Amino acid sequence: MKSFGLKALNSLILVSSLTVGSAYADNFVNAYFYDLDDAFISNVDVALKEVAKHNNIILNINDAKNDADKQKEAIFSHDNSDPKIVNLVNVQDAKAVVDAAKKHNARVVFVNRQPDESVIKSYDKAWYVGSDAAASGKMQADLIARVLKEHPTFDKNKDGVINTILIKGQKEHQDTILRSSNVIDELAARKVNIKKIDEFYADFDKKKAVQLFTAALDRHPIHEIELVICNNDAMALGVIQALNDNGFNVGKNNISLIDYQVGNKFVNYIPVFGIDAIPEAIDAIAEDKMEGTILNDYTRLAEASLAIATESDTSRQALTSKLQLKVSQDGFVDVPYKMLSRIHDENK
Repeated sequence: MKSFGLKALNSLILVSSLTVGSAYADNFVNAYFYDLDDAFISNVDVALKEVAKHNNIILNINDAKNDADKQKEAIFSHDNSDPKIVNLVNVQDAKAVVDAAKKHNARVVFVNRQPDESVIKSYDKAWYVGSDAAASGKMQADLIARVLKEHPTFDKNKDGVINTILIKGQKEHQDTILRSSNVIDELAARKVNIKKIDEFYADFDKKKAVQLFTAALDRHPIHEIELVICNNDAMALGVIQALNDNGFNVGKNNISLIDYQVGNKFVNYIPVFGIDAIPEAIDAIAEDKMEGTILNDYTRLAEASLAIATESDTSRQALTSKLQLKVSQDGFVDVPYKMLSRIHDENK
């Protein structure tokens, strides 16, 4: 499984928007996001705008602010003959969105939050572009297993058991369910002996993660926590903020040079893992505040979504060739994950 270095990742994000073709059938697209305050979705929005600008596509961006009714009102009040890119607040609304598009023979591309497969399969101009949430959990487990093998001192009391806190996203969200179950199952399959000493939902939100992890520190002595697994980077950054407030994970810029040189930089350090590879998490990894993340490639997601919404030829063969992604006959486009961590930076 390929890891991705920090410098390589930054280069990818900067240049990959130049790879999309420009033979578009439409040059106007409505885009609907569930909540632009979400760190990952905010990066999708930025990438989508960059790709659109490069290809002379006009975007109409709509932010539902996590309000399903507001999002439905926006979708159904606009011209339903225009192509749509839709990041749903409530995936149960997908059928109504598809039904509206059908009446006008219009394209609709769902991103990041996957509707039921039957909805996508019910209409030949409905698509889903996203990543396999189960795969991200498995890849996160792979990365954790590698890090623990290379850093046996993270088992602070040397008892062969890693005391772990698992921080989940939204309770009913598919990504929460699949990422959480698969990271734990895969660690067990790899014979990594973890003990969940606590777990809670922080709704993919940094502020909630700060509050809830701070409360968890009242239940568990900080020196007994050996690993924190988060369903996304925003929550991981919240954990790091709470740790910083307690003198942990302060990073290489905030510890003595002597300690750093003699290998004591992780005395007050707990490995924290996330998913998404948002810029703030990449910075935290580079600063030795965070251990690792899984790249959920928002740039390629934006490219694929916009291409499907606007390209003249959306046959499986044409899209596979153009996007260099796995495209199914049923309208599903898979954007693969990649690993990123301190110890797996190919450029160091």
